[in-house]
Amino acid sequence: MIAPALLLAVCQIAATVPDSTYSSAALAKMVEMASQANRRVPAPLLGYSALIESEVALLVNTPGAADGAVAGTAAATTEAAAQIEQFVLKAKWERSGMFRQEQVGYRARMLGPSISALNILPRPWTAPALYGNRLSLLFGGAPSLRTADTVRRNMPAVHPLADDRAAFYRYSGGDTVATIRISADRQIPIVRIFVDPLVERRERLMVFAGEVYIDGNTGEIVRLHGRIHVGPVKQSPASRLVRFVAQVQEVGYVDFENSLQKGKYWLPFRQRLEYQAITSFTEARATIRVQSVWRDVELSLRDTLTIAAVGDTLGEPQYSVRHSLAGDSSSQWGSWRNDIGVLTANASARDFDDVAPPQFRPNGPAQFRWQARGFSDMIRVNRVEGVFVGAAGLIDFRESAPGVSLRLFGGWATSANTAKGGAEAVRVRGPWVVGARAERQLASTNDFALALGGGGGNLFGSLFGTENFDWVDRRILSTSVTREFGIKHASSLRAEIAAGQDQDFTTQLKHGLFGGDFRPNRPVTPGSYVRSRAQFDVGRNIITSPLASGLGATVIYERGDGDLDWQRSQFQGFAQQMLGRFIFAARVDAAAVTGDAIPIQHLLEVGGNEGLPGYEYKEFAGSQSVVTRSTVVLLLPILEKPLRVGRLVLPAIGPQLQVGLFSGVTSATGSAGAQLQQLDWVTTNGWRSTLDVRVRFFGGAFSLGASRAVDRPGNWKFLFGIGGAL
Repeated sequence: MIAPALLLAVCQIAATVPDSTYSSAALAKMVEMASQANRRVPAPLLGYSALIESEVALLVNTPGAADGAVAGTAAATTEAAAQIEQFVLKAKWERSGMFRQEQVGYRARMLGPSISALNILPRPWTAPALYGNRLSLLFGGAPSLRTADTVRRNMPAVHPLADDRAAFYRYSGGDTVATIRISADRQIPIVRIFVDPLVERRERLMVFAGEVYIDGNTGEIVRLHGRIHVGPVKQSPASRLVRFVAQVQEVGYVDFENSLQKGKYWLPFRQRLEYQAITSFTEARATIRVQSVWRDVELSLRDTLTIAAVGDTLGEPQYSVRHSLAGDSSSQWGSWRNDIGVLTANASARDFDDVAPPQFRPNGPAQFRWQARGFSDMIRVNRVEGVFVGAAGLIDFRESAPGVSLRLFGGWATSANTAKGGAEAVRVRGPWVVGARAERQLASTNDFALALGGGGGNLFGSLFGTENFDWVDRRILSTSVTREFGIKHASSLRAEIAAGQDQDFTTQLKHGLFGGDFRPNRPVTPGSYVRSRAQFDVGRNIITSPLASGLGATVIYERGDGDLDWQRSQFQGFAQQMLGRFIFAARVDAAAVTGDAIPIQHLLEVGGNEGLPGYEYKEFAGSQSVVTRSTVVLLLPILEKPLRVGRLVLPAIGPQLQVGLFSGVTSATGSAGAQLQQLDWVTTNGWRSTLDVRVRFFGGAFSLGASRAVDRPGNWKFLFGIGGAL
């Protein structure tokens, strides 16, 4: 349906054959009207001032299945934030083209050590308005930024409604897709226009590909939703080599939404910039997400008597940004509209699948790429395998077999002197995921570990003789069915049946490469079995990346039948809430294992990283266990501005006082008690608790403190921590 305001104009068009730029003559007229409306700022509008609340997140989309990946699909993934930085910016824009941003508020949360996002966002990352022939986009810098530092990197983005658009774009669509009711007697039809770039052009510039939504009455832009196609960019030989070896595929997206101010002016309301990349090293999709929301917008308007004399249009952009690194204006900001992580949690990397380039889409011809499930399938170091080096290849059948993917992977473990690998296939149809897998894998026996770690061992720990994981040499043949729920696949129900065989390792490294003595790997009960498993997840993004407020839970039931027999029930729940400068977090893990002779690798172990930091690694064991962890964090109002060290910008030191109470209990019933005696393992003999007091720095990436058992007399144990997860 064509917008009513355009019907008269459309009827005046002769019935001619449309040219190659537009899919119809009516659309050509519509785009021309929108172009004329977009090139000039409305005469009464001098500019505006506003507060912009921005959230910059570094995320990883990873396979969501319990064991094994879902290859190259849009389902069964979780989105984990490794770093979130939040900014409040005072912004002032004038129709002359001047746009100033000043950082007045800052805070950050990080799972591990990292630099500030300001290192990759040196320029303003918001577009003050969508008027003009060229767009201001973070990917290429402001169109006319004239500083010595950025002119060399400047790459203009051609506006999809520019005067010279025909040299860069082709257009289709033109239907009304929604209607906004402003009042009883005023409605605004929203018209969608599809824009496709002429990718054969070789200029060093950026072009838009996607959807433009316009006000059907005035032609002004309501929303831009699409990706950015970047022209040829000069790269060093080293950069080209890295990209070739890693098979890097990357793309930038934009989603800019305007809102109607004073009932007349379409100005920024919400903007999202996103950079996504995949490599051959991992199934994970790395994402940099920048989301900004305008608030407290105040317009500057001309006197109506002077409008008739107005002859200017949008001036040449003059952008500046000040991050207050030398001042302290960001240290006392207390007027946050959103908790940190809220904007990130409400978005997904899959939101752009409809405008993704061909290689990122589920449709198209079959394609092959070198890609592993995770980096540990390419290289890992641990005391039972030594150094493992491998490779993996993935086939996405796409239109040849919709939703079907196949991956083959394998490698060599030097110390074990053996080959390992396997194959997996998956079919995705809507929210349903069906998978099959055959693999000889390195499986961890850790029960209640932190969110970080576990993917084949810790590289640095292995180099220096410290490895807080225990391993099983497992052969597995399985099939599974998963039902995903929710837009972000944050909930799922998964059923699996598998035939497996567990073995111990015949050889183990005794020393790290640079010194230190490894503990022996915990013993394994060898044998074969058929394993049945059901798992229900709710809010798993919160569990895998606990940087934002929210709730998450996982319930698992598993049983084995055969040479090895056991039944296991397990629950994990996580909750976190931010209130002002306080962050409250709690996690509970509960599990029970039964069987006539429980395999050693399925006994429950607690201590150290397994929920009781005041005790030694896996100091306690049992067949039933409950572990609770609760922390209160106070964000201290000092040193809250980003830290510049030369040209490098680090997150604010931002000290955080954290007090945690960790408690756990294990018990053994039936034959499990005798098993523990034979292994010389002990239960907790009642509840054991640890008080943990520490100060975190740089968004929680590092911590210093001490812990001690509070259920018995003892000394404080010094702690140095990396990472911020419970």
